[in-house]
Amino acid sequence: SSWLGKAAQTMEKTTELDLLKCWLVSETFGDGRVPGSYEDLFIESLPSPADLIHLPIYWGSKDVSLLEGSCMGQQLAERRQNIHFFHSELCEAVLHNDKEFDPDEVARVLTLEN
Repeated sequence: SSWLGKAAQTMEKTTELDLLKCWLVSETFGDGRVPGSYEDLFIESLPSPADLIHLPIYWGSKDVSLLEGSCMGQQLAERRQNIHFFHSELCEAVLHNDKEFDPDEVARVLTLEN
């Protein structure tokens, strides 16, 4: 399990999907990727956020504002709030459970803008 996954396992209500997301983030943005490995080839095959711009979760605030007052806008706001909450809890868990990590490095890997 990844260092993010280990931290996520200490959190309440962590799902297998959460652990998969942690693995993907640590493999994608961490320094441990081995070029040409099966993991690297898998990650390279995944779509980038630019490829997924048609999904509202990747929209900027200007486009999201067009959904204000709609059911979809409300669902998107709730989903983003849940992502932000999980992200905050994960950052806290990493810093609390593994003192060897530099907080700046954790912030770089866990930034929501990646």
